[in-house]
Amino acid sequence: MTQVFRLGDKGKPEIAEMQRILNALGLYPFGIDGDFGFGTYRALVSFQVKNNLLPDGVLGPNTLAMLRKVEIKPAKELYAVENIMAVMKKKGYTIRDAQYRVNMVGVRMDDVFDNQFSDKLVVFWKNEKNEWEKREYKWTTMPGTIGGVFSPLTVMGITGTAALKEGQYLNTWTFIDSYSQWLAYPYFYQSQKVTVYRDGDKDNFLDYEMPQQTDLFGINIHRMSNNNVDSDMVNSVWASWSLGCQGAPEPVFREIVPLARACAQFHGKSFDYTLLHKRDL
Repeated sequence: MTQVFRLGDKGKPEIAEMQRILNALGLYPFGIDGDFGFGTYRALVSFQVKNNLLPDGVLGPNTLAMLRKVEIKPAKELYAVENIMAVMKKKGYTIRDAQYRVNMVGVRMDDVFDNQFSDKLVVFWKNEKNEWEKREYKWTTMPGTIGGVFSPLTVMGITGTAALKEGQYLNTWTFIDSYSQWLAYPYFYQSQKVTVYRDGDKDNFLDYEMPQQTDLFGINIHRMSNNNVDSDMVNSVWASWSLGCQGAPEPVFREIVPLARACAQFHGKSFDYTLLHKRDL
């Protein structure tokens, strides 16, 4: 008789196996303990929804079979330029292959508002030898929680902090190379419309069924700490660096600025930004 596992079950190898796969997909960012808790339940429902299964949060034979079909790649291969480009091509996204034209790809690692720089930015471009170069940075694609998710704004009649929707946004950000405007630091200003989710239920999970809006929301790309401060937290009680913006601590973001300057010199100040999810890879 085929076993079925539910919320509250513990100590079963099938539950631990499920957690490992959901973790690799970026749906379950917690420990692999074989305990079917609420975090595991939420991750499983998300997996079921995305794979057209009955979203009952139950690990039955159909769901387990679908989980076991998932191909898990080693982390090093996961963020290889070839893998990133293969995913972008599959989705029909544009890849810039002119020399010094940077491709900025954010990778959302999970669906949890954790107030940390737990995501990844992959930047790649063709160098003077017409070869691909790549750099990786710690990043956030989610709004910070303190002053963010827990104090949601009401915009166009919908209450909730903005979380950028995964997708590709071409020529949507303008590079402002200035130490006198806004942040007194170079940054990418949102100059075209983007699509965001609005979540006001404060449950710390990005719910894909929540309302979406498309407009100019000020979803900028910028440093998210004071100079020389390699912060672990996106927002704090003293400063809210993100209500939906993308970015990294200042010492990390500082490394991106020269790449942006080189690209702007040859190709202008308009930049693309592509947002993937770890499960895409």
